[in-house]
Amino acid sequence: MVIKNVIWQLSEKIIRLTVTVVVSALMARYLGPEGFGKYNYITAIIAIVLVVTSLGFNRILVRESANCATEIEHKQIVTTALTLRLISSLCAIAIITLYILSLGNIDDIVYIISLLSVFFVSFDVIDYHLQGQSVFKVATSCRVAGFILSSALRVWFVYIQADIIYFYATILIEYAVAGILILIVSQTKYNVYTKISLSYFSYPKAKGLLKESWPEIIAGFGAIVFMKMDQIMLQRLQGDASVGIYSAATRISEAWYFIPTAIVAAVFPVLMRKYKTDKQDVMNHLSNIMSLLVWLSITAGLFVNFIGDYIIHIVYGAEYAESSIILKLHIWAGIFLCMGIVSGSWLVAEKKLKLNLYRNLTGLALNFALNILLIPQYGGIGAAVATVLGLAMAFFFFDLFHKDLRRMFWLKLTAFSPFILIKSIKHFLNEVKL
Repeated sequence: MVIKNVIWQLSEKIIRLTVTVVVSALMARYLGPEGFGKYNYITAIIAIVLVVTSLGFNRILVRESANCATEIEHKQIVTTALTLRLISSLCAIAIITLYILSLGNIDDIVYIISLLSVFFVSFDVIDYHLQGQSVFKVATSCRVAGFILSSALRVWFVYIQADIIYFYATILIEYAVAGILILIVSQTKYNVYTKISLSYFSYPKAKGLLKESWPEIIAGFGAIVFMKMDQIMLQRLQGDASVGIYSAATRISEAWYFIPTAIVAAVFPVLMRKYKTDKQDVMNHLSNIMSLLVWLSITAGLFVNFIGDYIIHIVYGAEYAESSIILKLHIWAGIFLCMGIVSGSWLVAEKKLKLNLYRNLTGLALNFALNILLIPQYGGIGAAVATVLGLAMAFFFFDLFHKDLRRMFWLKLTAFSPFILIKSIKHFLNEVKL
């Protein structure tokens, strides 16, 4: 079941990666560094807003779904979580819209088109609940449909040389199609787990979810700001063109992140069912996953540093030559991001989400300070260095200084061992045979 779920997760991400590389290259060449920078600036803003409006529910919903004992519990959790998400999304859209209008800059009003996508992402609640039941294909198929449609439109808009506002609209179309399809399919095929009705809304469950998730909201905010702060600060300190150059590099360096995300997402529900009865076995599984992902990150880093110049030239052209140095630096962030993804799941199981908050805020503070120091002099290169060091502090070194996380620090440290890697590969091959 785990391998099947990994395949479903990877299939969506591989399709997304392949299409994204092609479409991003076309957009970058057509829009130029400045236009491409504006487009990536708004996607960075949306990514940050989505973390806040998610209310920190994502991994908690997977865990709670896996522990549901009755049909009514399933329906109460889904309805309650979705209601809270929709309310938070509408509030965020209203607040940001009023802020944009108050600035009086007519050029910024077009951002509202893309911002409406936040509402439709709320239906991801259904996806995370189904993940707790090891059902991945629904959301995967729906997201692929939305992504393919929006990508086709982007290619068409490049062909007809459309204004950048049409590219903003494709962000809304992608999320709207995926969200509506997830809602329709889940209510018709999986309504035993996901039937939604206000009659199932539970105030005690709402209170419980919010009480546990608030550290995850802030921690998630810190984590996404790690990945997007560089683009926002570059835009403010050096302009749209610098964001375009930087984004060209990070689009490639972050392209393979779907692999650790898919593996952990597929394994997490299974581990949650085991956690109460055999914690040591779960820790062994986490050690194996950590080792595989760390070495995957090292391999990706070495590969990109050998041929990074050629990748940038082939994909984006000579206009983005500066992106190659940024790419070779930023690719190493993957090591620490993988550590954060795996250890974050462990913190959810342990119900120690405040620790996730503390480590994210520590890394974020370092990242911000380094961006302030390095961007004015080194531009995108400085931003890349700040991101890598910030992630290293948050997801690796921080664990050494906190007694409750020291065990996880040693697990991360031993993940660099080739002997642990061999053991992990053998374990994975045995799982496949089973």
